[in-house]
Amino acid sequence: MLQSRAPMIRQLYIDTHMLILETLPHVVYSIDCKDGQMGYGARQYGYNGWGMATLLAHKKWISLVFMRGTDLEDPDRLL
Repeated sequence: MLQSRAPMIRQLYIDTHMLILETLPHVVYSIDCKDGQMGYGARQYGYNGWGMATLLAHKKWISLVFMRGTDLEDPDRLL
């Protein structure tokens, strides 16, 4: 899934994944090799009651996508 990406993108992807696991130690994640993404969930909402976010590696950047992201509190307007 990451082998075709530049070393910097691979490292950023892995670092982001590790940060998610440190922040949410009980989160469940799965790799979708067909779509080239990692899904995270904790059975709270999203697709069929599962799903919280997804992490994707693009050619020049990574994306961390939040399901129902507009429902998240964002007092500092970071999202």
